[in-house]
Amino acid sequence: MKAIMTGLLEAGLIIHDVVPDNDAESLVVRLLADGKPADTLTIYDPATQQKALKDFDPDGKHFVVYGKGLANGFQMYGPFDDDFEAEEFAEENRESDSEWEVFSFRTYAKSHA
Repeated sequence: MKAIMTGLLEAGLIIHDVVPDNDAESLVVRLLADGKPADTLTIYDPATQQKALKDFDPDGKHFVVYGKGLANGFQMYGPFDDDFEAEEFAEENRESDSEWEVFSFRTYAKSHA
């Protein structure tokens, strides 16, 4: 799975969509053609970091992003059922000085698209 991120670091990033790996490139190309800054982040299974993970929700809409610095990129884990579960995972699995942020992906009705 890939998260399609739109926006800019200085203005803020959002999760535009969550799609299967093979759909990600074409969606990013369409967004870029429309003049929207976009890129992908691979979504890693949280169980790879926390073996006894409770409350993992494959249909969740909340994701943890660890910042490894601009030169080293970012890692995203999820999905989680709610912000609290994502925050708990982030704190339990972070390196001592690493920063993290929770992103929530909201789906909209087709009339809002």
